[in-house]
Amino acid sequence: MSPRARQIINEESDRYGVTFDEVVSGRRFKDIVKAKHAAAWRMRQELTPQNPVAYSLPAIGSILGMKDHTSVIHAIKAHQKRMEASQ
Repeated sequence: MSPRARQIINEESDRYGVTFDEVVSGRRFKDIVKAKHAAAWRMRQELTPQNPVAYSLPAIGSILGMKDHTSVIHAIKAHQKRMEASQ
């Protein structure tokens, strides 16, 4: 895991009041899920092919303890929907 990915996870775990270990685990409690979704969205948005270390959907899922790439797609869409609803 790159230092930037670790930083993103730390920032989102702090924002949602959960631990780093909970975010990268397979646990599915509400606040953990929100932190996972936010981290997945940020990793996909910020860690792009233009950056030295880009993550694929399966790689993000593996880092965040998700089942597969479709879970990451769902996480990104759910986080975007929450952001749009809060505006």
